Amino acid sequence: FGVAAIMAEETEVSFVEFANAGTKFETEIEVYNKLTIQNWSGMFKLGERQYILPKTKTLSAGDTNQTLYFLLNGQVRTEHHAEDAVTVLANFPSGCIFGEMLILDGDAVSAYVITTSMVEVLKFDKADLDELVNADQSFGLRFFQSLALGLSRRLRATNLLVGSTDNLSL
Repeated sequence: FGVAAIMAEETEVSFVEFANAGTKFETEIEVYNKLTIQNWSGMFKLGERQYILPKTKTLSAGDTNQTLYFLLNGQVRTEHHAEDAVTVLANFPSGCIFGEMLILDGDAVSAYVITTSMVEVLKFDKADLDELVNADQSFGLRFFQSLALGLSRRLRATNLLVGSTDNLSL
């Protein structure tokens, strides 16, 4: 990231501000409906609000930083780069979470996440999320169920994108 591309703001996003966004997140946030208002409020207090300029690589394949992002405003896309070819894997609107694979398995980032507009995110460090999960195990259960459901939906969408998976092996 370029220093000018990311601007952090010290103010925290409250759940009230999030809830007042109305139906803006309705289609995406339904994946995370296992979380209670108190869960969301606790998470939002942990997040660092950042504004990121368009065409900025927020995550790069190979990175090992363990950060989760909640996309408050704007859009990002994920891309896979192979030799000279770039494949757009998905476009994420406001209300999506990205970077969750890093939180789950700790492996390096597998794709690029690039802003397609000016975006506003809440950035969460894994250590802070781990502390929240350890303090409230029922939150942890609901949080990880939500991440699993979100990843399942994305995998199904990617399968449709690449066509038949009959010839793929794991």
